[in-house]
Amino acid sequence: MPSRNEIVPLDVTVAPVTGPNADARPGPGVVTLAAQQKDKKLNAFGKPKATSAEMASAQEQRVALVRSQRRYTAFQLFYALFGVGLMVVQMEYLWFANTKNLPETCPIDSATQCPLCFEALSTSIPVNEGRMILLALRVLITFSSVLMLYYVYVYYAAECEIMKLKNIMPPKATLLSSSLRRTVLVEMVLLSIHPFPGIEAVDPKWPQLAVATSLLMFVRVGLVVRVVQFRNSFNTSNGWFIGALTNVDFTATFFIKSTLKNQPTTCLIATFTTLGCVAGYSLYVAERFLCAFVADSCCHPMLLGDALWMLVITILTIGYGDIIPRTTVGRTIAVCAGIFGTLSSAVTIAVMSNYLVLTRSEHKVNAFLKKDENRRLINDHAARALQAFVQLRAVQRRQNHVAPCTPENEADTDGVATVGTAVATENKASLNAKSSRAVRRAELKLCTVLSKYRQVKRRVSAHGVSDPVDSQMTMLEMMEVNVEYIRTKIEELTGLAIL
Repeated sequence: MPSRNEIVPLDVTVAPVTGPNADARPGPGVVTLAAQQKDKKLNAFGKPKATSAEMASAQEQRVALVRSQRRYTAFQLFYALFGVGLMVVQMEYLWFANTKNLPETCPIDSATQCPLCFEALSTSIPVNEGRMILLALRVLITFSSVLMLYYVYVYYAAECEIMKLKNIMPPKATLLSSSLRRTVLVEMVLLSIHPFPGIEAVDPKWPQLAVATSLLMFVRVGLVVRVVQFRNSFNTSNGWFIGALTNVDFTATFFIKSTLKNQPTTCLIATFTTLGCVAGYSLYVAERFLCAFVADSCCHPMLLGDALWMLVITILTIGYGDIIPRTTVGRTIAVCAGIFGTLSSAVTIAVMSNYLVLTRSEHKVNAFLKKDENRRLINDHAARALQAFVQLRAVQRRQNHVAPCTPENEADTDGVATVGTAVATENKASLNAKSSRAVRRAELKLCTVLSKYRQVKRRVSAHGVSDPVDSQMTMLEMMEVNVEYIRTKIEELTGLAIL
């Protein structure tokens, strides 16, 4: 039996009591209360929200998964570049081992195909030389591609687990049943393209297949972006916290923009170098193989230096036209390189314009010096206007002192002109004409100087160097200083009042 003043929960199961006290009830002082159950809040998936300890464990799991992804991206890039290097080696060996019988030169006119090319094609196609070495190289390329695809898969598996920890994905979702499925499949299909062993058996007289599968391996260079993303200093727990506060998602686009903002020179140099190497070698291979191995074409294989020169001229939108691609694949590569080069040039211009932006302190110094220069310029033109006005008044006074020519001064009393009066009249007339010309010149000079003064004043007023935002910030800083000064004085007065 419960003791007096004991709180008995209703959900407590009490064993049946036998004996004379079986029907006993709690005493009058016993208070019965319902057991309080803690209601856990549910998330969007109907799962109780995690406690602080569980959240700390989830954060540790996310950090571990991101470290694993960083390691996976490094392996992806390593095997991708290793496969690209093997592809370049096998393409060069394929060319030099099977083009010994090709002529050195071939006419450009496609209507008159060079007979030597016809004869050489029959001995060069299908590929007969170096088949074992080519097979070994392509087996290595396939092996590196398989390893790269494995690390791509485990990378996305870790990404799926991170999305589960962030409650973006259901807890029981798998990689192939999640929203990442399409991205994973598309990426793995693109990265799996490579010259596989026995590719000549598919169509031995059609070199476009070997060239296309080899050149499409340059898509793997894009994995550099993923490596940069996971090597960025923002991809840490502190960065995630700031991103959660500001509602900014740390995507690949954000990392590219931030890296371009923080290290523009390195990014631009790396972009132009990669674009030149990839597009130049692709154009070189396409023009060389298709000109040599396609029966209906008659063009001389392009040299590597010529391919790089043509791409540089195309990217810079100069286009001399001294070297042009002869094949459809080569022209497509040139067009794509030109488009990417134009975009890179636009980014370069934006970065350079950002470099020219003055800091706040530099803007203040520049504004002060420019205002002083404008003030001196206005004062200089105002002084010139005053000088021209003074000169005009002086000329007008001299003109007023010259006596006008009158008939009384020009003739004597008898009406007979003498030689002396004629000379005096002539001198006075010449002086009057000179003074009139001087007045006109002074008036013209004054009008010119005033017009120049008005132009300078309008230009200075229209192109003011003061920035409204900077003026407002300066005003706020002054207000803050004044508030601090007033607060200090109030504290001093309060101290004096207490004393």
